[in-house]
Amino acid sequence: MSKIIHEKNVPAVMRDGTTLYAEVFRPDGEGKYPVLLQRTPYNKEFLPLTTMVLDPIAAAHKGYVVIIQDVRGRFESEGAPFYIYKNEYNDGYDSVEWAASLPYSDGNVGMYGLSYMGMTQFQAASMQPPSLKAIFPITWGTDVYMYRGGALELGLLVSWSMSTIGPNAVIKAKQGKADFLKEFMTLLDSIDHIEEPIRNCRSEIVNGSN
Repeated sequence: MSKIIHEKNVPAVMRDGTTLYAEVFRPDGEGKYPVLLQRTPYNKEFLPLTTMVLDPIAAAHKGYVVIIQDVRGRFESEGAPFYIYKNEYNDGYDSVEWAASLPYSDGNVGMYGLSYMGMTQFQAASMQPPSLKAIFPITWGTDVYMYRGGALELGLLVSWSMSTIGPNAVIKAKQGKADFLKEFMTLLDSIDHIEEPIRNCRSEIVNGSN
């Protein structure tokens, strides 16, 4: 393929009417092509992460349609507030079938990605969308949903929620409101001092044992 097309904020309407948005990279020319879908909470436009597994431009040159979608409640997609993994079953199914229905799709969809994007593949696959032909999860959630050996990984969950999810969540909830700056700066301060409650807890345990 000599040329490709990059489309921004392509809408996909879920079964409940919520619209999710995606970046689409596809061959420039007539024809129908297989689709590779990645669903991410980390910003579809953050290429250092979304291209770690696959270069969408190179894939499009090889004859694939590559779709990178913001999951529900994140960045350009509707449906805030975001809940970790809650909506990825139905949204995964709907997004696969939407991708398969696009006019330049040949009806065959594969999913790929790592970390959160790995788990979205398992969740979509469990719903058995007819057009999903393959998944390629590199890594996924610890013991599923941030548990390890039955115990909640609280430190990981708190740090991930505050540092990775928090900034965009505050922006979506508070942008344009009078308390936006206050709420955003409060979050940043909490991130800067995230270890203090852990230190205080350890100190109380040590002192209590003496």
